[in-house]
Amino acid sequence: MVAFRERYLLRGWWLLLLCTSPAWGETATQGDAATQSAMAGQPAYVRSEQHYRIPDAILTDAYGKSISLAQELEADGPVIINFIYTRCATTCPALSGSFSELQRQLGPEMREVRLFTITIDPEHDSPARLREYAKRFRAGSGWMLLTGRRAEIVPVLKAFDAYDEDRSRHRPLTFLHAGPNAPWVRLDGLASATELAAEYRKVTAR
Repeated sequence: MVAFRERYLLRGWWLLLLCTSPAWGETATQGDAATQSAMAGQPAYVRSEQHYRIPDAILTDAYGKSISLAQELEADGPVIINFIYTRCATTCPALSGSFSELQRQLGPEMREVRLFTITIDPEHDSPARLREYAKRFRAGSGWMLLTGRRAEIVPVLKAFDAYDEDRSRHRPLTFLHAGPNAPWVRLDGLASATELAAEYRKVTAR
């Protein structure tokens, strides 16, 4: 019952955001489908396993520190990543809200997993903007928000088959990885925190 309520509220919130966005009509059908799936008790995402080659991109965290994305994502231990931009008023708040709630649900397990959020609007999303965004969604120490040069970020998006020239049309995607040599689990659609926690445990149980 709790999981159903969470999915319903998440999808309802997302649909409300879509309806109040200037471009809501473009994605209203997608929002309706997500809501209908939640009400039917079905996941509103498609799960697949993929193999991605992570480019050696140097990105910047919310505190101005440079990191090697490939080293971070291929290090030992599970990771979960998504892509957002801070001016987004539709899917991004829902994706970030799921990460925020996931931290709470995992509790002590958060010591074992790292969350990464990468902006798709690096010209606007400076480290200072990401710090504000992190505060808004109560990002803990295990959740890293990243920006950088567009020349570094676009290859990352393309590597994950997540690139769209029009960022307002970007798909809600989440990726989970258990560690080196493991496949990536791709969730295409909006997953609630409860669903993400279940997927995380499924991935790490291999």
